[in-house]
Amino acid sequence: MTTMTSPASGRPSSVRRNALIVLAVAAALQLIPAIAMRFTSEVNWTGSDFVAAFVVLSFFGLAYVFISSRIQLAVHRWVLGAGLFLLLAAVWVEMATGFVSRHFATQ
Repeated sequence: MTTMTSPASGRPSSVRRNALIVLAVAAALQLIPAIAMRFTSEVNWTGSDFVAAFVVLSFFGLAYVFISSRIQLAVHRWVLGAGLFLLLAAVWVEMATGFVSRHFATQ
């Protein structure tokens, strides 16, 4: 079996392991609204909401893992993480409220 190595250090790559962690965390985060739905009627997610949340969280998490694996400087990885987090927040707010599409859509 061939192991992937990081070009800079020669150590086995942890990209695959980190990608699996991202997918596991994205799946585990789905428990928060699922549990909340048991206790309040204010959280009312459908199956498509869970799928959309998993896809969005996975996409941004995997984007960070794959892009940051190519970045050497820690400060650049922090900037990447902050930028992706802000973009994730903007996408999440749009999905939750429709603010941008409601206010800037042509009629």
